[in-house]
Amino acid sequence: MVSCFYSVMIDLLDLHMPVVRVSVVNLNKPWVTKTFVDMIKERQRAFLASQTSLYRKLRNKIKRTSISLRKNYYTRKVQALHSTDSRSWWQKTKQFLHSIHTNPLQNLKQEDPTHTLADEINDFFISVSSRLPLFNSSILDTLTVDYTDEYIIEPAYVEYQLSCVNIRKSPGPDGVLNWLLREFAPLISSPVAAIFNASVREGYVPLIWKSAEVIPAPKVNPPISIQNDLRPISLLLTLAKVLENIVGRGLLPFLEPHFDDNQFGSRGGRSTTHAVIALLHSWMSCLDTGGSVHMVFVDFQFP
Repeated sequence: MVSCFYSVMIDLLDLHMPVVRVSVVNLNKPWVTKTFVDMIKERQRAFLASQTSLYRKLRNKIKRTSISLRKNYYTRKVQALHSTDSRSWWQKTKQFLHSIHTNPLQNLKQEDPTHTLADEINDFFISVSSRLPLFNSSILDTLTVDYTDEYIIEPAYVEYQLSCVNIRKSPGPDGVLNWLLREFAPLISSPVAAIFNASVREGYVPLIWKSAEVIPAPKVNPPISIQNDLRPISLLLTLAKVLENIVGRGLLPFLEPHFDDNQFGSRGGRSTTHAVIALLHSWMSCLDTGGSVHMVFVDFQFP
């Protein structure tokens, strides 16, 4: 079912919206307008025609116009930053300052000359979890829970989840874009719901939904060591995250009564801010009653 779904989606996408690479080179400054370009052309024609007086007149006019255009352009850019969100602020600021993107991993040194840097990073990330035991799928055979109508995922609910997909996030390694899932949610919700129900009913997650694009993100700038200065950021498939969200919401009512009150992660309405407030409240309450506070911070690291 998954292979058929992706085959149809990718074929239709390639047929109606094929990828076309276009290179656009614009040497003009961002504040240059069409009227300003026309003025420059007129000045050049006057120069070639040896019309000295007209040439000097247009040259002075172009200088005054360029100063005015630059001033108005940068004034508008700065004023626009005051009424925008943080994401757009950083994006527009980088464009405004013409910041150059450099390779953040260029300072890393290869320990083995026979391997590429990508291979060494990949081998290190794999070694971190290489000793973890594989999941024993035979455990599922011992479950006696019947698959009733209570566990069926309705297409309408899948359509709602797909309509909430964030199109600004990466789609993952399957090649299906997030905006495509959101815009065509009414049409693809039924086959996606059928795949979700088959996955839950059979206790099987398609292999492609367990794949990810792993990006090495530097902890410090610039990173020096692969083992100490990089962390993996996984770009998961959107459909896998939607299924995880649906299953998680279904399991949460059964798990909620068993959670500790100090559990803040992966719970609705709680965040790291609540964790810090609870921790500070515990410390201050102890100090107010004349007690003392001893703290132990533990971090885990694979040798």
